[in-house]
Amino acid sequence: MKPTRQRIVIITVTTIVSLHLLLVGLGALGTQLPAWLRPAVNDYTYPLFPQPWSKSSTNFPTSDAQLEFRSCTTNHWSEWQDASTAFHYNDNSVAERIEQGINNELRWQILNNLYSADGQRQFDHILESSTYAKALYYVLRMHRYHQTDLPDTLQLRMSLRFTPEIGKAYTFQRTQLEFPKYEVPK
Repeated sequence: MKPTRQRIVIITVTTIVSLHLLLVGLGALGTQLPAWLRPAVNDYTYPLFPQPWSKSSTNFPTSDAQLEFRSCTTNHWSEWQDASTAFHYNDNSVAERIEQGINNELRWQILNNLYSADGQRQFDHILESSTYAKALYYVLRMHRYHQTDLPDTLQLRMSLRFTPEIGKAYTFQRTQLEFPKYEVPK
């Protein structure tokens, strides 16, 4: 290679690596960046380091949600099972990511969008939501995809584990919200 070409390659590679390091370094500043620079830096760094919350904020996740189900076939109920683990998907699978998307939507509805009538919480609107329909469809589709017989009845529940505030408590609180039984059409 000629010295001129070598110089061009070295300068190009050095420029690209320097620009990458600069953008990643600026991305670490987060909300401290000037407003005019934030969109360009975020567009570059978000695919590299996606996270649902900012390390520099106090808006940490407050709960973890898991979609669980049990099924009834010929008058015999199964144990409660995690929706993707029951069908042998690991934490890094696409099926688990789909389940987590459904979980996040249901968790939001349960925690932030509670309906009430006469001072009592009403969850019936959640049952009418497209997210609940997606959860039912997801579990039934997993049954069909894995060539297991469709159950006669299916029941879903959300298992929520609340994260204690930093310095406030040392134990996790867990609760479950069971949805009504759903008779599977044949």
